[in-house]
Formats: sequence, C-alpha cells, structure tokens
Amino acid sequence: FCNPELDGVEASVGTQTLGAVVVAAFAFVVGFAIFEIIKHTHGLRVEKRIEEEGLDIYEHGEAAYN
Repeated sequence: FCNPELDGVEASVGTQTLGAVVVAAFAFVVGFAIFEIIKHTHGLRVEKRIEEEGLDIYEHGEAAYN
C-alpha cells in the first residue's frame, strides 16, 4: 500500500514534532535561567514590611482603597 499523495508526510510530521519539542525545551530552559537570574539579583518578592504597609503606597505613592 503506497499512496503517492502521502509520500514523505510521515517524515515531515516527525520533523515538525521534533522541532516543536526542541522549541518547547529551549523556551523552558531560557525562561528558567531568566527566572533564576532575577531571583538571585533583584529578588522575586518585596520585603514583608512593605507588603504589610501596602504595595500601592510603596509602588505608586498613593492608597488604592481607603
């Protein structure tokens, strides 16, 4: 059984699947590296004192809810 309209389609689908997996893995690795760099240089959270006072006042200089 050989369908001339489908010749090479299996190889093409395999190549595209491999490409999608490689791109997903690359995006994960680069995203994780950026996350770790930010975590160790700038930090991911504000100080507890600032969070308790309110981020609106700290970040924008005004209270959002009174």
